[in-house]
Amino acid sequence: MVYVDKNPLVTLATLLQKSWESDQQLFGALFDLLLSAVSFDCATLFLKDPASGKLEHKYQIGDSVVDLIRDVSFDNGPGLSGWIANQREPVILSSLRKSRPGQANLFNSFVSLPLWAGERLLGVMNLGHSREGVYREEDLEKFVLIANQFSIAAEQLFLRKKLQARNQELQDSLEKLQQTQAELVESERMAAIGEITVTVNHEINNPLTSIIGNAELLQLKLDKQINGKSAVKDHLEIILAQAYRIRSITYQLKKIETSLSDDYCDDIQMTRLAE
Repeated sequence: MVYVDKNPLVTLATLLQKSWESDQQLFGALFDLLLSAVSFDCATLFLKDPASGKLEHKYQIGDSVVDLIRDVSFDNGPGLSGWIANQREPVILSSLRKSRPGQANLFNSFVSLPLWAGERLLGVMNLGHSREGVYREEDLEKFVLIANQFSIAAEQLFLRKKLQARNQELQDSLEKLQQTQAELVESERMAAIGEITVTVNHEINNPLTSIIGNAELLQLKLDKQINGKSAVKDHLEIILAQAYRIRSITYQLKKIETSLSDDYCDDIQMTRLAE
């Protein structure tokens, strides 16, 4: 005789509200709850994959998958579960001893519970017992109640997976948006740096070219007029060295490819020049 807890939905709701590290932990807790309502030696849960439309083996208790005629395929998948998935009520087989010779060590009583949420198939749960007569037709209403309870759990799991997938999509979209924004900001910065570079090169290089040219001419004249070292020559070399340095810096500005900056002093940042 199947016994059903007077308030199974209360316990079920408590389980569904908990945070589980994996689906397997949740399934284990659900089957522990089921074991308090009905006896079984082995059990198997199949859930329908939304993408393929086929039943997938998700969880089992015992060494063997609880199903029949696994070598026959139906629309929802192989085995009797594939056929039962189209039914609306549990299928109870009180004795399998005569129909399954040589397999008495597996299970001899069998019940299959289709799990539905309205008009949408969620999966199938099969229970097996080594003794005959454990599951009986007069227990049909109680098995319907158990199927309804597990349907609620399966629906919650489905919605949770759907929500997780949606959240992941939103997270991916957010990361792409942040990346696009960063690229846009970088593009705007580079455009601003480009304008500054053109201005600096124009406004500095033009007078700098004149300074370097005149300083070099003056150096040539001094070399002809003054032999050896002199203070004027030394100062002129310093002027030329610093002018060449400025020209080198303005040349590097043309090669800036990123708006990365380095600390200069206090809160001031300095644009990182190309190596």
